[in-house]
Amino acid sequence: MDQPICRTNSHTFLETSQTCGKSEEAAINSKNANQPKFKERQNDAMNFQADLQSLLIALLTKHCKITIGRPHRLSRMTKQFIKIKELEFNRFDTINVLQYIQTLSKEKTQYEFMSGNTTKKTAKRRIQPTKRREVVRLLMDILLEFGYVVIAENETVDGYEGNVWIYSNGICIYDTEQIKMCGSIVNTYLASQLQVKTSVVLTTAEFVFVA
Repeated sequence: MDQPICRTNSHTFLETSQTCGKSEEAAINSKNANQPKFKERQNDAMNFQADLQSLLIALLTKHCKITIGRPHRLSRMTKQFIKIKELEFNRFDTINVLQYIQTLSKEKTQYEFMSGNTTKKTAKRRIQPTKRREVVRLLMDILLEFGYVVIAENETVDGYEGNVWIYSNGICIYDTEQIKMCGSIVNTYLASQLQVKTSVVLTTAEFVFVA
């Protein structure tokens, strides 16, 4: 399994992030302890989505520069979903992710409202979960071009439930538990970077993948 290790100035981030990740997870679990079961299930799905997104970001840094930004609102009850601003494959090939997702989400929301499947108020409320879902799908689509296939048992409105696997050239390189473990490490690292900077550019030098 290619396991991402985040570089820092002095040592690999993996050595300290496992403890840090556990502390963050313990704090989240403590906040969620007295919540209803349906809310707990919702938070679990969102946390899994954040872990998967973070791991996909790490994998994609092998092929392009990724600019991430500080979110407008920090997540307190769940792990932070990373705001991706831009993907740069070369100076002639870039994707403005914020603009792409905003346009796509508005189109889908407008379609739902116009087709009579939902009210305007409900359609607006669904914009944020739709944005998160489309960001992950975009990462999956791009990684597919580089031989990565993500298979999910159950994608919900809030995130993911059940098992998820990541394949590279036909070989499973991450199962559900590995996605949660490695994704949580990367998520903690990226969130910590955005605490001190409003914008961060991730390159191939950001992560080392070890078997």
